Amino acid sequence: MKRNAPLLTAAVALAVVAAALPAAASAQMRVDHDAIDDTQWRYRLTPYAWGAGLDGTVGKFGRRATIDKSFGDVLESLDAGAMLGFEARRGRIGLLADFMHVRLSEADSVPTPIGIAVDARVKARTTTALLAAQYRSAAADWGYVDLIGGVRHWSLRTDVRLGAPLSVGGSDTESWTDPVVGVKGLYHLGPRSYVMGWAMAGGFGAGSRFSSDLMGAFGYKLNDQSALLFAWRRLAVDYRESGFVFDSTLQGPALGLDYRF
Repeated sequence: MKRNAPLLTAAVALAVVAAALPAAASAQMRVDHDAIDDTQWRYRLTPYAWGAGLDGTVGKFGRRATIDKSFGDVLESLDAGAMLGFEARRGRIGLLADFMHVRLSEADSVPTPIGIAVDARVKARTTTALLAAQYRSAAADWGYVDLIGGVRHWSLRTDVRLGAPLSVGGSDTESWTDPVVGVKGLYHLGPRSYVMGWAMAGGFGAGSRFSSDLMGAFGYKLNDQSALLFAWRRLAVDYRESGFVFDSTLQGPALGLDYRF
């Protein structure tokens, strides 16, 4: 139960924020923000909290380690995190952006070749940013389907410091950019509820060997402009370059506020 507390807290906070947001026609829900409208730009802002666990393989210079951390394990090491989605659309053409930044730190004692254990502190920073064009290939009363094409940039940085008597440290940075293609859509279940999701694939050897991003969500409208999202997301990447290996998967539940204007 303790591991779920951060997500429950985030849900309450998002609901409070959504209730305070202005909604010009909340009672009748008159505005169709998903309709194809060539006369004006429409925007969508989605801050979210993602309870992702991490598993996979990381390595450098022929040495590899297996990672298997639940969300609770990751949360204990979390220093800071920011996650935000954004869309802008006019008519059938639009832009899609998704940004995630996470900083983790962990301290432990590690053995050394000289037979003694030393204190070690590791800091890791992961940033991903998706920027893509989207085309609304279908739209009706039931919902819509968008085609997606763009790039996702990855940046990883690790800082390691060993305490006395070694008192040494170092850092390593890796970054790459993947081409990305995919599809996303939304289906209305009723006046206030809907399901939405996306499926993206990328890399193809141009950046990583392969990457994928799968997301499915249930949305409940609080008013004409805002809705709560309850989602599951899986983001995976297999990157190998010059002895560096990052073959890992982030997956878990997410809570977000879907705000349109």
